[in-house]
This record gives sequence, structure tokens and C-alpha cells, in this order.
Amino acid sequence: MDAATRKALTAELSGLSVEIAEDLRGRILSDGQARARAEALHAEERVGDEFEMWTDLLSRRAAVMWVLRSVYVRVLEDRGLLWPKRIIDRDSQDLFKHLAPDLGETAYLMWIYRDLAKPESGLAELFAPTPAEVVVPGDELSRRLLDFWRAVDPDTGVLRWRFDGEDFDSRLLGDLYQDLDPVVKQRYALLQTPEFIVEFILDQTLEPAIEEWGVEQVRLIDPACGSGHFLLAAFDRLLRGMEQARPELGRREAVQDVLQRVVGIDINDYACALARARLVMHALEASGSRALADAARFKPQVYWADGLDQLERTGEGTDAPPETVQLGFGQEYGVAQETVVAAPAAMRTRKESRAALREVLAGGFHAVVANPPFITERDKRSKAYQKEKVGGRPRYVSAYRLYSLVCPFTERCFQLATSEGGGGFVGMIVSNSFTKREFGKALIEKFMPTVTLTKVVDTSGAYIPGHGTPTVLLFGRSGAPEGDEPVLAVMGKRGEPAVPKDPSRGLVWSSILAGHDQVGYEDEFVSVDYVARSVFDKHPWSLQGGGAAGLAERMATGADVILRDRVSEIGFGAVTREDDLYLAGEGVLRRHAVP
Repeated sequence: MDAATRKALTAELSGLSVEIAEDLRGRILSDGQARARAEALHAEERVGDEFEMWTDLLSRRAAVMWVLRSVYVRVLEDRGLLWPKRIIDRDSQDLFKHLAPDLGETAYLMWIYRDLAKPESGLAELFAPTPAEVVVPGDELSRRLLDFWRAVDPDTGVLRWRFDGEDFDSRLLGDLYQDLDPVVKQRYALLQTPEFIVEFILDQTLEPAIEEWGVEQVRLIDPACGSGHFLLAAFDRLLRGMEQARPELGRREAVQDVLQRVVGIDINDYACALARARLVMHALEASGSRALADAARFKPQVYWADGLDQLERTGEGTDAPPETVQLGFGQEYGVAQETVVAAPAAMRTRKESRAALREVLAGGFHAVVANPPFITERDKRSKAYQKEKVGGRPRYVSAYRLYSLVCPFTERCFQLATSEGGGGFVGMIVSNSFTKREFGKALIEKFMPTVTLTKVVDTSGAYIPGHGTPTVLLFGRSGAPEGDEPVLAVMGKRGEPAVPKDPSRGLVWSSILAGHDQVGYEDEFVSVDYVARSVFDKHPWSLQGGGAAGLAERMATGADVILRDRVSEIGFGAVTREDDLYLAGEGVLRRHAVP
């Protein structure tokens, strides 16, 4: 699918998803049973938002899942993995109407999804209903969704939207995941990590971990996995390594083994569903099978939880998740028959997912990678948890002032790394705001001295698609530093002069690739050198190359007086931080009849 078609597809599905969300929210607030289920989920998820406000986000999550599942079906149909075709083949719907004349389009879509969620289909992780789906949309919107997929180009007479060349690894599904709903995208800071960044970070983390512990032992985790780019790439590397180290092992057995050692966590439930879907289909293809029923054997380790929850430390989440569940239409369709199935991860509640995750986290990981959200924490309960004192010290010492989530996630990544040997390998792409702004002081001066920082790469001048915020790559090990061992620093001198056609071949990124491991390397964009560890234990950081850091240090040490000695306060007089008073989504305004 070309870029223009992909953009048009995303835009049209996004508009339909927003309409479905509005319909779902109206049903949640007006229907007694649906409201009761939503209120129970609100209490279960322990969010800080008031119920009425939170239902807007809940309905958007459910709408996105409803639409995304139809995309999954279409991909399966066009790749020849689903027969007879359920959405494109109108005969299937006609037969359904003949057998159940009183049920409409929503019931038909529900039947498709539930049928594909059965164990024999092997696709439970893709199609099992998630806890967020406390209600389903009306028939009119489901009819429009079916019509959308059946639309043909008037000039050619062929279907407008086809997925013959797409698979579950493609960027398309990730693009849809992050762009279907603008409010959800902003709330969860949804952003795919470009492949060239993923591969670079894995080079610095997973590869040395394999060298130190062996490909048969290494475990990797991404505590903010999104749609699963790091997980898929790590899976491929570990599988290739297993084929070389254990050639006698059967292909399917190797796939199963690797799948259990790649772990993801995300606070967004449909991000988890998409990551699981991609891993399941990827594992199926890697095993050499094209039988969908074989997908049932694959259980991806992706958990719906907050990556900052310290479950392995606090003993939270001790309730075991259910072993089986009832799967069927539900009472809203008057269909009594239910099927008992093994509980897929997609159907776990937040509490059940946390319970399953607790034991997984206990062992520590040899490689930890992440592209955490760059936003500030908005949820009151989450913020209180992160600042809570445990054993006389804050749970996260970096949860300081109006902090970015980059700070506690940096701490968390090092916490999740094993303490074996010199410690697990950690690699992250983060906003560089903590290096300069006051909220980063606690992270740099209280936490960083406790771990071994090995490499810092200034990527603020590189063009990284979707990352409008300047970034930096951090690499280290969870073990305590030895003395004043220097840190390898790739310092920026000049930004990208123009948007490159291929970001992975941009001038700045090419310079970083050429010199990141060569002390003394310098060109017009970056310079590379060892920097004393003590410099990175003091806030703020200077990552300017070409000798700028040394000059700043000489100026500071040679000055008779510095500015902070002469002023008590510099900056804003007042910042309310109450953006919700000034910003409202289009749907909110429309519901309140604001022109």
C-alpha cells in the first residue's frame, strides 16, 4: 500500500472510529448495565480521572479495537489465510441473516470476531474481547464499517482497500494504532520507534547481552512496548542466534522458546493487543506454518499494565488470572450459548494482567530497551504512586517537580535489568529535556550516580520521524559504577540541514553511525570523546560537540561569580498547567453544541 493510500485509509478510518466512540459513550452513560460494567472497570483500573471524564477515553479505546479488528480480518482475507472471507464475501453475511434474521450488522461483526477468537482458530490473542469493550456500537455504524471495506474504485471496479502485500509486521498496522484516535494518541503519547533507532539500540544492548550470557539465556523487556517494534526485532535476532547455537532444535520449538523470553508492557490495552497480534502472526510465519490453528500454540508475553508499577518489589498483584473464560455473544444479543476457552491474555483485566506479570518481572532481564512517553504524568493516582515513599525514600527519586515520564522510566529500566555480572544492558531513546530543565536534576544527581552510564548519544540534530521533541540515546548497565570510569559521548555540532528523503540515511544519523564507537571521531555534525563520569553526575548536561563542553567548564570554573549567586529566581511567574481549561477535543465541543 503506497503512502498516499495509507494516509487516506488512516484518515477515513479515524473519522469513523471517532463517531463510533461517541456512540459508545452515549450508550455507556445511558444504559444501566453498560454503565455498571464501566464503573466496575473504572474502579479496577485505579485511574485518577473522574468517571464521567474517563468514559470518553474508555469509549475511544473500545472504538479503536472495534475498527482494528476489522483491519485484522481484511489482512487475513487478502493474504489467503481466511476462507470463506467474512467481510468481503457478502454471502457469509447473507447466510448469517438467514440463520438469525433478527440480528443486525453489529451482531454479524461480533460473530466474526468471536468465531476467530475460538481456540481452534488460533487467533484468540487478536480477536478476544478486551475489558474496555463494555458495550458495542449500533448497527448503523457497523453497517458503515462493512460498507467501507466493500467500497470499490469507480474507475477500476476493484476494492479501494487491499492488503495483499501487507503483513502483521508492517508499519501500516502501527500507523493505524497510533493515528486512529487523536485524543488517545495524545493521552498515551503514542509514537512508533523508527526501525533504524530500534536496530541501533539493540546493537548496543541485546548483542552484548547475548555475548555475555549466551543466546539461550538472554531475556529482554520493553516496559513501554507500544505496538511492539522492539519486541519483533529482538525476537528475530534471538531466533537467528538460536538457529546457529542449537541447530538440532526444531524450528517450532525454537520459536516457542524465544517467544517466552521477549516481554512487553504497555498501559494502553489496544497497544498490547496489537503487539500480541503481531508477535503471534510473526511466530506463526517463523515456524513455517500457514495454518491459523497453529497460532494457538503461541503465547506472547505482552502485559496490559503500567510499566512503572513495581510489582516485583511491592508484592502487588497477587491474585491469579483466570485459567478459563466464557466466550460468546453475550446477553445483549439474546444468545445463550457460551463456549469455555483457555483465557487469552487479551481478555485479562488490568488486575489479572498485573498478577500474571509479577512473577515474570522477578527474575530480572539481561537487556532492557524503551522509547517511553515524553509527556508529563497527568493521572493523579499514578503521580501519587510514583512519589510515594517506600522504606523512607521515594519510589522514584526522579519524580521531581513537574517531571517528564522520561525520568521515572529511566529509573525503571535500570531497575528491571538483572544484577548479574556487571548488570543488565539498558538502552533508551528519550526526550533531552531532563538534561537541561530543573526537573531533571534529581534524576541526574540522585539516580545516575548509582548505575553505570556507558554511552550518551545526542540525537537532537538528527531527523527522527514523528519525534518533534529533541532526543538523546542513553546506554548503561544496572551495576554500580567503578570509580570515575569515563562515559563515551557522541556530541552534536550541527543539525540536519534539510528533511532527508530516507531518515535512516540522514547526514546527522550517518555521522552518528560512522563515529559513535570511535574516540576522537569528528566531522561537521558530531564529535566523539570520553567524558569524565563526574560530569554526567551533575545537572545540567552539555552535549554540544566541537569543544563546547570544555569551554563551558572553563568559563564556569574560571568565573569570579555565576548568575545563580546573584538572583533568587528566573523564569515564569505563574504556570497553571491546567491545559484542560483551554483545550478541548472536537467531539467534546460538538456534544456541548459549541460552534
